[in-house]
Amino acid sequence: MNDATINFPEGILGMGANTAFVVYDLDDNHRALVARDEPTLSLLIVDPLRVDPDYPIERAFARYPYEHEELAIAAVVTRPIDGSMPTVNLAAPMVFGVESHRAVQVLLDDDRLPLRAPLYRSEAEARASEPPAARAT
Repeated sequence: MNDATINFPEGILGMGANTAFVVYDLDDNHRALVARDEPTLSLLIVDPLRVDPDYPIERAFARYPYEHEELAIAAVVTRPIDGSMPTVNLAAPMVFGVESHRAVQVLLDDDRLPLRAPLYRSEAEARASEPPAARAT
């Protein structure tokens, strides 16, 4: 997705009344979803296939409540303040309509999809994905 305003008519849990967001590409694997009217509110998002190659994308796409169109998917990353391993919410992905720029956060009732899946499979993978400036410290 290129940088563009995405509308979440139903909102996003934890983001208050904000329904318009801008997506910024941070690097090849990470994007920021920033509230258009309150830019201090943002979420880090990733492709859930990066965390789980068997992720049920079609089940998530089936929950998109708007007209049929090309869809994209993302999962929210949580970066703990204590510096421990970031986690990804695989149970509630965001599904984006590519043409309409309309999106929804869906809930997938599946015990194998955790709310806090490790973002990386190993510490080596975590270090390798950090920006160069972060690795130098």
